[in-house]
Amino acid sequence: MAVLEKYMLRDEGKQGAPMASISAPCSKSYLKDDEVIVKAHSNLKTGAKFASLWNGDTSAYGGDKSKADMALSCLLCFWCNRDAAQMDRLFRQSGLMRAKWEAQRGAQTYGSMTIQRAIATCKAGYTTEWKG
Repeated sequence: MAVLEKYMLRDEGKQGAPMASISAPCSKSYLKDDEVIVKAHSNLKTGAKFASLWNGDTSAYGGDKSKADMALSCLLCFWCNRDAAQMDRLFRQSGLMRAKWEAQRGAQTYGSMTIQRAIATCKAGYTTEWKG
């Protein structure tokens, strides 16, 4: 993590600037941002959950915004094939985005920690071979 933070490019002058180079090893998204959103919404298994989270609905998590952040991050992790920069970009467009995403937690932000936890949790990602 220390190496990740040392080389993570951030625009410190802008509140809400996305992470520029944080990524999981061997991650590569096969989908453009708009394709991720369409596929995630239309998935028969998790589409309704994604849509609720995307729109900022935390009711399935008892109103716990942090749990909802993690749930959306895990869904994004799959659809973005563990591409942290794309996950961050998309999360920032969601209804869950709030100032806490940029809040410092030691050397990292809450957002970068959430993304890294999602990547550690989600062992598989969407690829062009995926049939789900």
